[in-house]
Amino acid sequence: EDSVIIYKLRSKPKRECLGMEKNPIDDII
Repeated sequence: EDSVIIYKLRSKPKRECLGMEKNPIDDII
């Protein structure tokens, strides 16, 4: 599961990555 999350983080722009740091649960789900 961790590798999938990392892949999504790499595929998303930096701005969205910053948003995932604030609300990781909302973005992952």
